[in-house]
Amino acid sequence: MREIKFRGWDSVGQCMVYQKGEQLGASRMLSRFSRVMQYTGLKDKNGKEIYEGDIVKIDINKFIAPKYMHNQEPFYVEISFENYHWSCSGGEGKSLYNYTTISYVELEVAGNKYENPELLEEDNDDE
Repeated sequence: MREIKFRGWDSVGQCMVYQKGEQLGASRMLSRFSRVMQYTGLKDKNGKEIYEGDIVKIDINKFIAPKYMHNQEPFYVEISFENYHWSCSGGEGKSLYNYTTISYVELEVAGNKYENPELLEEDNDDE
């Protein structure tokens, strides 16, 4: 069973606050923070927990058979909860990946959409 955890974006302090045990329940987080994000149950290649709103780097070369795609540049996508499942999406040609797919792709947390929005902007500028 997936562990249920949350974090919140403190728009006043401009920082991310992580839930620690029962200290900060979901309802208290909802009242305190402008945005509450849930843990996906996944960890990146370095063991870092992946939350909704995280921006992850995907190296598709390690997922797709080399005969179909050659030397594709790694790209950044945002993790979100859409249509009742975890998914991620980025720029054109980097559309939706569902939970099953993203659990097999080598992901690396690069930041989140509040503290590092430029990661998604830079990726879209390259296209």
